[in-house]
Amino acid sequence: MEPISLSLMSLATTGHAVRRLSGAIEEARTREHADCAPSRLDAPQSDLLRGLTGLASEPVAIRRLAPAGADDLTARLARYAALHGLLLTFQVALDALFAPADPAARKVLAGRRVDILLVTPEGAPVVGLDLTPHAGPCHRDRIRQRAFREAGLPLLRVPLDEEWGSLRTRLDELAPEAEAPVDNIFAEVA
Repeated sequence: MEPISLSLMSLATTGHAVRRLSGAIEEARTREHADCAPSRLDAPQSDLLRGLTGLASEPVAIRRLAPAGADDLTARLARYAALHGLLLTFQVALDALFAPADPAARKVLAGRRVDILLVTPEGAPVVGLDLTPHAGPCHRDRIRQRAFREAGLPLLRVPLDEEWGSLRTRLDELAPEAEAPVDNIFAEVA
C-alpha cells in the first residue's frame, strides 16, 4: 500500500475515534452527571477534543519555517554551520530557550520566537539570528533583544538583503573555529 493511502487511512481512523470519544464523553455527562454542575476541569478536555476534531476534518498545511525570500541565506547559513560543526534550528520558542525564574517574565517570553538559532551538536546555543525584511528598527523585537542580552547570548539582526560577506564577518566574530580547516567552502555559494 502506498504511504499516502496509509496516511489518509490514519487520518480517517483518527477522526472517527475522536468523534466516538467526544460522543461518549457527552453521553456520560448527560446520563450520569445531569445533576452536577460542569467542572472547570472539563473545559480544557472539551477544547482539546474540539481541536482534535478540527485536525481530523480539515487538511493540515505545512508552514515554512524560514521567511519567504530567505532560501539563499539559509543555504549559506547551513554551509557555514556545517563548516563550524554547528546545527541550524528554526523558529525556536524563547520560553523554551530561556528559563527565567520570574513567572511574569516567562509569560512575556511565551509565544515569541527567534528565526534561526545556531547550536552545537550537544544543543548549546551559540548565536540567534533575527531575519528581517529591511534594515530599519522594529519596536516589537525589544523583548527578544533584551532576553538575549540578559542571558549573555548574542543575537544578530539580519536584513534579508544583507551581503553574505558582511554577515559572515559578523558570524566569524561569534562562532567557534572550525575543527578541521577547509580551504574555501564558500566558493560555490559566494
